[in-house]
Amino acid sequence: MLDLRDGTGRRRWKITRWPATPENKPKAEKLLVRLEVQAESGHTYETRREQKNFTQLAAAYLAGLTVRALTRHDYECIIRSRLLPYFGQMKLHAVTAQEVEQFRAAMQRERFSAVP
Repeated sequence: MLDLRDGTGRRRWKITRWPATPENKPKAEKLLVRLEVQAESGHTYETRREQKNFTQLAAAYLAGLTVRALTRHDYECIIRSRLLPYFGQMKLHAVTAQEVEQFRAAMQRERFSAVP
């Protein structure tokens, strides 16, 4: 477990995936330095519970859009009908390239299965 302060000065503990052994100490120190550099640059550390999910990201994206009404409607339809059912409650850190490829494959299978 690493003890650090984030960009706001709030004390955080980061639990590592590896056991606290002498062999892992250099790896832990390297991670601690990286997290401290991020904190100095103003980055606030988010616990997994605090991290946003895809639905929250989509809502923030749509709220910040400055496009024509028809374009906004198209984006909302795509997000609501395609992206949210697949990625909806996934935390953003869990949306990996592999997940995106699985989504694309599922969309292609769906498209080709609908063709008579």
